[in-house]
Amino acid sequence: MRSKQTRNPARENLSLTLAISVLLLTLGSAHAPARVIISEIWPGGLPGEEASSDWIEITNLGPQTITNLDQWHIRDVPVPPTVPDGLWLSGGQLTGVPTLAPGESAVFLMSWDDVILDNLNPTLEEAIAAFHTLWGTANSDLKLGYTLDINGGGGPGLSRDGDTVILYDASLTGANIVDTQSFPVSNRASYIYNPAADTFGDLAVPGRFGAYNSLTASSTDSDLPAIASPGAIPEPATAGVLALLLALTVRRHPKEA
Repeated sequence: MRSKQTRNPARENLSLTLAISVLLLTLGSAHAPARVIISEIWPGGLPGEEASSDWIEITNLGPQTITNLDQWHIRDVPVPPTVPDGLWLSGGQLTGVPTLAPGESAVFLMSWDDVILDNLNPTLEEAIAAFHTLWGTANSDLKLGYTLDINGGGGPGLSRDGDTVILYDASLTGANIVDTQSFPVSNRASYIYNPAADTFGDLAVPGRFGAYNSLTASSTDSDLPAIASPGAIPEPATAGVLALLLALTVRRHPKEA
C-alpha cells in the first residue's frame, strides 16, 4: 500500500516563486528596450604626455545586437540646434567596430592625432600599439575601434579638468542622444559604470568591476600606473535578482522542523 505523501506548502511556494521570477525575467529581457551606455571614460589624468590616447568604452545592455555602430557618433559638446540635419555628424564617428552584441563592450580611441609619450602626431597604428602596450590587451579579444572627425582626424579629445561625452545613434534626421556622461577632474583613473547601482561616475579601483593597474606609467611626468577596466563587461543583474528573490522567499517560508 503506497503511503500518502505530506504536502510541504513552503517548498511549493518557493518553487512557484522561482518559476514566476524566471518567467518574468525572461519575458522582461525579451521585450526590454535597446540600451547602450557609455560604460567607461579614460581622459588621461596626469601632467605630461600621456601613454595612450583618450578613450571611451561603450556597452550594450539591451537584448538586441547593434548592427550599425560604425554609423554612431561621439561629441563632447551638444549639437547646436541650428545645424541642418545630417551636418552635425562632423563629430567623432565610431569606426572599426560595426556590431555590438548583447553584453558586449567596445573601446574607442579618441583624439589619437595628439602627442603620445615622445611620439609627435602618431599615426592610428601607433596609437593602437600604445594603447595595447599600456593596458596589455594585444592578445585579448577586446573590441577596439577609434573615432574619426569629418576631416579624418581623431575626433574630439577629453579634458583632464572635466568634460562631457555624448553618444548619438545613426540617425540622419536629427541628433538622437543615446547616452550622456560627464566627469570631473581626472587623476590617472578612469570613470566607470557601476552595475550594482546602475550608475556612472565611480573612479576605477584595481580589483573592482574588472579594473587593474596599467603595465606602464600613465604619463611622462609620473611613475604611477593608470587604472581602468578596458573591455570588462559589466556583470548582469539577473543572477542578483534571482538570488534576492530566493533569499526573501526562504526567509518568508523557513524550513519546517
